[in-house]
Order: sequence, then C-alpha cells, then structure tokens
Amino acid sequence: DRPHQNSTFNMPAVLLAMRAPILAILGISFAAHSLVYQSLLQFIPLFTQTTSGFSIVWATGIGALFCLFNCAGNILSGHLLQAGFRPHLIPKYGGLIVGGLLLLLCIFGTEKWVVIVVLLLTGLASGGTPPVLFYIVSQQKTKLENMPVFVAWMFQIQGLGMLTGPALIGLIVDHSENWNYGFLSLIPFCFLISFAARFLRQNASPAPGH
Repeated sequence: DRPHQNSTFNMPAVLLAMRAPILAILGISFAAHSLVYQSLLQFIPLFTQTTSGFSIVWATGIGALFCLFNCAGNILSGHLLQAGFRPHLIPKYGGLIVGGLLLLLCIFGTEKWVVIVVLLLTGLASGGTPPVLFYIVSQQKTKLENMPVFVAWMFQIQGLGMLTGPALIGLIVDHSENWNYGFLSLIPFCFLISFAARFLRQNASPAPGH
C-alpha cells in the first residue's frame, strides 16, 4: 500500500517563502538572469542576420550553440560548487563578465567571427548563475516539505524576467532602430546579478568537505 499523502495546500509554506528575504533576492537574481538570457536567445537569429550578415542557417546554428554553451556553463558551475568554490562569487563575476561581453557585442557587432565568439562566451558565462541559486535554496534550514514551495516561489519571481525581457528589448530596438541600444539596456541587469550576489554571501557556504 502507498503511504497516505497529505493533499492539503501548504499555505504556511507559501507565507514563509514570501516572508523570506533570501528567496526574494534569489528570485530577483534569477529574474535578471532570465531577462538577459531569454532576450539574447530570442533575438540572436534576427540580430545575426540583420546586423552581422549571417544566413538564416548560420543564425539559427549560432542560437543552438549559444544554448549548448549555456548548458556547459551550468555543468562548469556545478563542478566549481563541488570543488568548494564560494557560491556567491560565481554570479558576482558571471554578471560582470556578461555585461562586458555585451559591450563588446555592441562595438564589434558587424564582425562575424567576433560576434560568434562573444555570443558563445556569453552563453557560457551566463550559465553559471542558475545552479548557484538552486544550491542556495537547497541550503535553507526548513522542513523538507517546504522546499518545493521555496523553489516554486523563486520561479514565480524569475518568470517576471522571462516575460518582460524580450518585450523590453523589442520595444527599444523597434523605436531606436539600433540593436546596440537593446543590448546596452541589458547591461544594468547583468550588474544587478553581480550586486545581488553580495547579499548571498552569508547564505551560501561551500559544499561539505571543503
């Protein structure tokens, strides 16, 4: 027989999640990350065709490689956490690196091979943040049954970045008719990720054994 499971909605856990400052910081960091990542992912094919002169095959291929390098960044971040790297430093430096790469993209947006390298490095660097955020959530001292609610609350905040990012960049590029303004508008969100990392320092310790 299956053990009896309580199907009652865990409202106390929801209220606990909403009152936890660390979850708000994690959610805001995740939202800023998703705003940048989703905006780039959706507009890479269009940008690389209209500005860099790539064919549609190359443009979509670059988008696919961007995703693969982002996945590699996820894996690298996980290995760094296992190796005892201080968790908050990954989004701190990752945000700064992505912001710098976006600036390079604005400067060298017409240079095909520079665009490819910059976008792939951006995918790699941006992949470091999500594993850290999930790791910090897992370290919160709470009942086990509250953990899914904590993760879900972080995702709810994160969704704001996914919803607003592409629309914001599309609006800026449409009005300015310049991709540089769109990419420049993403840089403050990269710095927000880096700035928020300072508040994660006391809530994230290296992996056990380090």
